[in-house]
Amino acid sequence: MDTETTNNGPAVTGVSVIEYLSNISTVLTGITTNINEQVTRLVAAQSAATANLNKENLNEVNETTTAGN
Repeated sequence: MDTETTNNGPAVTGVSVIEYLSNISTVLTGITTNINEQVTRLVAAQSAATANLNKENLNEVNETTTAGN
């Protein structure tokens, strides 16, 4: 995509406004998809970490109870 500078800033040449906006939309969709995938991974990692922590805490409670008996 060629650009030329005007008094109003860079002007897009050689591409229609609709095509230009469509390209921007495609890029934003890709960014949004990437963010959603990262959030999904983070939520899964947090859930796994919480489950492991709960398991460790339960084991500690059981060990303390067993030691007390």
